[in-house]
Amino acid sequence: MAIGKIANELTPVIRGLFNKATTKIGEGLFKASNTEVGVPLAKSVGANAVNNLPGFYEGPIKRAKSVIKGGLTTASDMTLEQLNPFTRKLREQTGISRRTQKVAKKNIDFLEGPVGQDLVNRKAQRSALKKGLTAAEKRGDEEAIRSFEERLSNVKN
Repeated sequence: MAIGKIANELTPVIRGLFNKATTKIGEGLFKASNTEVGVPLAKSVGANAVNNLPGFYEGPIKRAKSVIKGGLTTASDMTLEQLNPFTRKLREQTGISRRTQKVAKKNIDFLEGPVGQDLVNRKAQRSALKKGLTAAEKRGDEEAIRSFEERLSNVKN
């Protein structure tokens, strides 16, 4: 398997970077990932890994907290994905992991909520005013240009 080959190549690198305990854990995980059960789990870890770790660059304590929280979230999503046949099949067939599903759902809920709708409405309003401003500029209508610019400045970004 390709994962086993990668594991064999990465083991010396890991050994040089970390202490012996971490190396033993890493070697064990790489060996486990090269099994019939381990391959789907390894793919699930990669698909569900959290890449947004707030506090990661704010010092060692906050970094440790964010790494632990990210690891627990990844482990939780990975486990739940393996236990739910629908989400597991969706990831296997389309590459959409449980983490991606959760992020997409959160963003869709936000966009469909009142704040998201307000943003969409303001964007549409700004777009319409910009079109009107462009048309007024082409006509050379100074009064309309001032009116559109004033109304445009009153619309929040």
